[in-house]
Amino acid sequence: LPSGDTSIQCLGAGSITYEKEVPQVHKSIRDAFKHVSDWRKRNWGQTFMKKAQVKKMLSLLRRNKLCCCSDGSVNYNRSGHAWGIAVKGTAKILISRAAPVDGIPSKLNSTRAEMLGIIACVTFLSLISDVHKIRNKTIVLYTDSEAAITLATTRGLRSTKYSFHTDIDVILELRESLRLCPHKIILEYVEGHQDKTTPYELLDYKAKLNVQMDRLVGKFMTENPVPWRHRVSAPLFPTQRVCFRIRGVTI
Repeated sequence: LPSGDTSIQCLGAGSITYEKEVPQVHKSIRDAFKHVSDWRKRNWGQTFMKKAQVKKMLSLLRRNKLCCCSDGSVNYNRSGHAWGIAVKGTAKILISRAAPVDGIPSKLNSTRAEMLGIIACVTFLSLISDVHKIRNKTIVLYTDSEAAITLATTRGLRSTKYSFHTDIDVILELRESLRLCPHKIILEYVEGHQDKTTPYELLDYKAKLNVQMDRLVGKFMTENPVPWRHRVSAPLFPTQRVCFRIRGVTI
C-alpha cells in the first residue's frame, strides 16, 4: 500500500460455524432458508422451489435415488457456476441453479468456480436433509474438474505448500462442506463438453448432466442478471479465521 494509506481491515470469522448458521429445529425448508447466511444464499443462486418439486426430491432422497452435478466457467474476468440435483441414473434434473463467483477478476479461475458449484450442491442437500432428518445416503456428484476432486480429497492441505494457494479459502470450505454433509458424497469425474463431438441424444446420462450444467452456467454468464452481477470482494467463509480487506476488496 502507498505510504500513509490506512484503508485496510482485518476481518475475523470468529466462532462462525455451519452448525450455528441454521437452527437445529425447522418447521420447513422455507423457514430454514430465513436463517441461512447471505453468502450461502448467493452461492446457491435463486433457491425458490415449488412444493411439488420439494416433495418429489425428498421422496427420492429417502430412497437413495438422487445424484448431483455441477460445472464452472470463467469468461472476460467474470466467473459463474451451476449445480443441479437429478434422479439417480438419469439425466432428469429436479432442481438446477446458477450463481456468480465473486473475487478479484485477475484471480478467478475455472477450478474455483467448479469448487463453489460443488459447495452449493452439497450445502443445499445438507440443508434439506437436516430439515427432514434424512441421513446416511450415498450420493454421487458428477464434475468435469479433476482438479476440484483432487483438492477436495488430498492430504496435507494445511502445509506450507498450500498456505498461499490462491483458492485456499474455497478449498477449505469445500472440504468442510463435504465433512459436515449428513450423506456420503462421492465426487466422480466425467469428461466435459462431449456434445462437441457426439450428439447430445447419444450421450450417457452422466455426460448429459454435464452438458446441461455447462449450458446453464453459459446462459447465466451471457445474460448476467443484475441481482447476481459479479462483486470484486470475495466472501468470508465460515472456515476462515481471518482475512484482509484492502480498499474495500477482500483478499
